[in-house]
Amino acid sequence: ELNDRLQRNMVSKDMIIKRLYLELEALRGPLGPTEIDVSTQIISLWVTSVFLSGSQRQHHVYQIHVRIGPEEWNVYRRYSEFYNLHQESKKQYPVVSAFQFPPKKTIGNKDSKFVEDRRIKLQQYLRRLVNHLVANNPMLSSSASKSSLTASIPFFAEARESPSRSSRSRPPRVHSSHTYGGL
Repeated sequence: ELNDRLQRNMVSKDMIIKRLYLELEALRGPLGPTEIDVSTQIISLWVTSVFLSGSQRQHHVYQIHVRIGPEEWNVYRRYSEFYNLHQESKKQYPVVSAFQFPPKKTIGNKDSKFVEDRRIKLQQYLRRLVNHLVANNPMLSSSASKSSLTASIPFFAEARESPSRSSRSRPPRVHSSHTYGGL
């Protein structure tokens, strides 16, 4: 009887720890898979808002807020850039294929419920990807910083030049917006 009670108590405490761990991850961003060490540089990221941009061919642009210790910055990316990141990451790290990535949708992709759901899924995806890279990339795991993250994943760089487009690091012109209300 005592063993049963202790076992139930232990299971209950494990469930509480798991719930608190998930809450902490939701508030702060990715955490290491096995230990929580406040002294290490945790890479925190949020997809904080979504803007409808473009004059003729409107598209959504996602604002990604990144924090590593005292360094904070925002990055603005289209869904297609997330998709390209996913494709490239799958080539480099085959395990990334198992990560949940929101699919493309051509009809109804401007619906506010769909956009909010995709924002949440993209945030979860980025956090899982960063967790995997921190666990498997010595440069990131030993000294996480803005420069080491952007060197490992150029997607997180503020200014990215492409031959046919201007930099997307500036906030886009907003014609109408669906903005996430906060954490």
